[in-house]
Amino acid sequence: MNPIPYFLFPKLNIIHFPYTLFGIIFITSGYYIMNYSSKIFNKKETTFLLEKPKTFIQTGFYKKTRNPMYLGMLFMILGESILFGNILSFIIPIFFYSLINFFCIIPEEKIMEKTFKKEYIKYKNKVRRWI
Repeated sequence: MNPIPYFLFPKLNIIHFPYTLFGIIFITSGYYIMNYSSKIFNKKETTFLLEKPKTFIQTGFYKKTRNPMYLGMLFMILGESILFGNILSFIIPIFFYSLINFFCIIPEEKIMEKTFKKEYIKYKNKVRRWI
């Protein structure tokens, strides 16, 4: 861990020790969510890529969020930002959220709608994209 912004821009530090340690909770939670969800993907033998999926998963964390793996990654990045404690470190999770939302999730949802039609639209109306 190299919190360069914390030391280079100390006036921009918004979270101080020991409160920065709350980042560990986000990192651990994010890792668990991401790992558990990817195991479900592997078990159902579906794809991680932007191609036609074999299976439509609605179990585990997929009951609460349509994108638990991305959510887990976001939690991990947010946790690192909290550990660093500097306002500049929070640019990275915002950038990640925007990038994933527009260049991964939206195209994936179009593929899911095309593949699973009304079943996915019903799921999409019931379960939020993030949380």
